[in-house]
Amino acid sequence: MRITAFNIPHEHYGLAKELGIDTILDADARTILACDEHDLYWMTPTGDDIPLSGLPALQENCLQIAKVQGTNRVSPVLVSATYTRMLDPEHPGYLGTESLEEYYEQFAELAPAATPMLCHYPYHDWEQKSKAMKMYRYNLRLMKRIFGARDIDWWAWVQVAAHSYYDGAWVFRELEKGEITFQVRELVAAGCAGLGYFTWTPLEGVGVIDAEGKPSRHFEEIKHVNLEIA
Repeated sequence: MRITAFNIPHEHYGLAKELGIDTILDADARTILACDEHDLYWMTPTGDDIPLSGLPALQENCLQIAKVQGTNRVSPVLVSATYTRMLDPEHPGYLGTESLEEYYEQFAELAPAATPMLCHYPYHDWEQKSKAMKMYRYNLRLMKRIFGARDIDWWAWVQVAAHSYYDGAWVFRELEKGEITFQVRELVAAGCAGLGYFTWTPLEGVGVIDAEGKPSRHFEEIKHVNLEIA
């Protein structure tokens, strides 16, 4: 199981290691040069929201990246395979498909060298909690059935900053104790091969660390569950 987080500054890599993070998303030059020293692997994101028509080019790009990278620095190529608005009836045909299932099937066929990364949270819509949780678990089943059946490793984001969009504005709330652990256990049970915590630095409130750059109240919970799945 690889573990990363979004937006980790170089000076926080020590904290990242303490937390069980072993992969750096979109690392800067200092990380690459010190990769072996820190035992951190470099991960390259190639983008997200890629329509079906763009998947063949993505596949070629993934193969080229894999060709030029050294074998001692693992660098999976990640693409967010879905966004919540794919489920929005106001966006029919989003990304060139009418359903999540169709998009995943085509992703697996047209870009098997890419690593799909689920970008769908159980706490995205807390005004309709049961509906949001039902869709989250549906998404996990799809990822397991479509990518897992093809032996394609898939990753997923773990929601640390709970946010949603209501009436033209972003709304935030702090996650309760146990809600991060719940997500990780659900993802592991579904066969997820890698986790990304969103986000390291606070969007609002706290992230993995707080606004002062110190471990937030989520830090110990994340550390504990990371040790559990190591």
